[in-house]
Amino acid sequence: MKIKISLVFILFLLIFFLNVFNQIFVSKIYNLKKSTSLSTRENWYGMCNDIVDFKIKNLDIIFIGDSHIYSGINLEIINSKRKNLILSCSLPSISFPNNIKLFETLQKQYNPKKIFIGLSPFQFLEADHQKENERQNQFIKLLKKNSYSFQFHSLKKIIQHFINPTSEKNIALQQSKFIKSQDDQFFMSYKDSINYQVKSVLIKRYNTFKMNDKKNMNYIKNLCKKYQKYKNRIVFLDVPTPGFFSENFSFSENYNDYIEEIEKCFNVVKSNNINELKKKKYFFDRNNKFKNNINNEEYLNSKLYDISHLNYAGAYKYTNFIFNKFKNDIKQEIND
Repeated sequence: MKIKISLVFILFLLIFFLNVFNQIFVSKIYNLKKSTSLSTRENWYGMCNDIVDFKIKNLDIIFIGDSHIYSGINLEIINSKRKNLILSCSLPSISFPNNIKLFETLQKQYNPKKIFIGLSPFQFLEADHQKENERQNQFIKLLKKNSYSFQFHSLKKIIQHFINPTSEKNIALQQSKFIKSQDDQFFMSYKDSINYQVKSVLIKRYNTFKMNDKKNMNYIKNLCKKYQKYKNRIVFLDVPTPGFFSENFSFSENYNDYIEEIEKCFNVVKSNNINELKKKKYFFDRNNKFKNNINNEEYLNSKLYDISHLNYAGAYKYTNFIFNKFKNDIKQEIND
């Protein structure tokens, strides 16, 4: 009996110290602000998992949303402007109601200075029953806390940084330089990729989904009543999409109506505030693979452009735009 009690006690101690170790370890990694750890395009789930599972020290500004946030915000750039930490928790295909539930969770856990909630038209769409179940299950899995499991992705990123580092900032600067050196004729020479994305991704896929206008609008109106006390803390971001998206998306007017309704209660940064980012060049080569596929006709004719996600250069420009708009909230002297 004494042996059993001792074993239970030892197990309890191991679990306790594993939790403490994880808390310290994960916080320490992110506060080092290494570029690889802050690269969200390849680390979106790992980072989001860590934010939910732990209480990361010095994290006082959070970006949440879907894939348009981890493709649209360059954390390396924005973290270089302050001492405390800015991270993002973005989940592909998250619905708008679940985006708000994520806000509720992180608000309680961190009580942050600001939460930027990324919006996209896709959050208001409803797919078929199977896809909606997958969407919901992915979100439930994210919110399931597990602070007692060792976070291998955090360790992997810090090791990777010293072996084969990734810098989204450097990629963005290189891509910006390349884009600047090209004229409109260059970007139009790959219009087959735009046509493919519009036809196969937008028209044949997203335009076949449903948008429950009444349900969405009622949810937004209730949101205004419920979260008025957080109106100075929440900023909604209508993340820019290209002109060829809005021109062919069946629910563009509905989405614009939702943005207008949200703006009645909260601070909303509309994509129209930065029309430069509607240009096709900021959706060219989203994954920075153009040079490696220069002779790959299939890739050039289908995947070179993205239907709605900013490339590295676009994210660089958008991140600086957001910083300049909210620099009084974000900027922080290193010695503060």
